[in-house]
Amino acid sequence: MTLAINIAGTNGSGKSHLMRDVFGLAGRSQEVMVGDELVGYQLTLPGTLYPVYVVGSYKSPTGGADTIKPLTLVFDAVRERLALHHHVLYEGSFVMNQTKGPELAAELNRKLTVVLLTTPLATCINSVNQRRRERGEGKLTNTAHIESNFKRAHSYAGKMQAAGARLVRVTRSEALPKLLGLLHGD
Repeated sequence: MTLAINIAGTNGSGKSHLMRDVFGLAGRSQEVMVGDELVGYQLTLPGTLYPVYVVGSYKSPTGGADTIKPLTLVFDAVRERLALHHHVLYEGSFVMNQTKGPELAAELNRKLTVVLLTTPLATCINSVNQRRRERGEGKLTNTAHIESNFKRAHSYAGKMQAAGARLVRVTRSEALPKLLGLLHGD
């Protein structure tokens, strides 16, 4: 059975980092373009029965489904790729603001799993500040903004679970093995 897996967590929790780890394991990766726009990637991962489709672009340090505009197209892509018998991975901070997420969870029920990264808030703030320093930005992050997003991510995961999605909570170090286990049918 193919699955849609929504990686959830606040800014700096490791969502994009996890996706890059998945790309690193891919035997083959093909960019999917719509016109001139990169909308996703089709991956071949060792040990998976189905191709894996990743929604969004990872050309910048933070990427993913948030690069798709309008964001409602993310949920269309999930449906389309599941219909093609692909596993679908998607993540993004802005995706968690969409009311379409719980609607999709109700529609797909247990075919949708939310993997919530339980990275401690202080680690998330440090990660965001480190990215800013690497980009040469002198201004540090607004801590209140990250705290708000942290609460929103956990609330979102609960709403998705209430709507029918399976919820899996993981630390950063547990995330990749757990995600691979889900893709392998464990």
